[in-house]
Amino acid sequence: HAFDPLSAREGLGAVSQVDLVGRRGAGQAAFTIKELRELTKLERSTLNVCTHEIELGETEATLSEVNSARPSKRLYKLVTDNAKAPVTLQPPSPPPAGHASVN
Repeated sequence: HAFDPLSAREGLGAVSQVDLVGRRGAGQAAFTIKELRELTKLERSTLNVCTHEIELGETEATLSEVNSARPSKRLYKLVTDNAKAPVTLQPPSPPPAGHASVN
């Protein structure tokens, strides 16, 4: 859904990747399970979850919080089920000629 409006902005060119980054762990996710499911079903999108980040957040407190309510448990399961191989984040490369970055 973000690709077309972003691509239509003057000077941006075609958008091929949009990253959503969270500042909390999977156990403290503030989105709904419906929103996450929609991300997994969008055309032209892939949900990538870093297993390393999941593992770092699997503390006793997080697991207790997740297991305290059924919606939290279901959301956490969906996130962890979609986890891919560990990702090594690289610094962003400059945009190609003719493309701009949006901050």
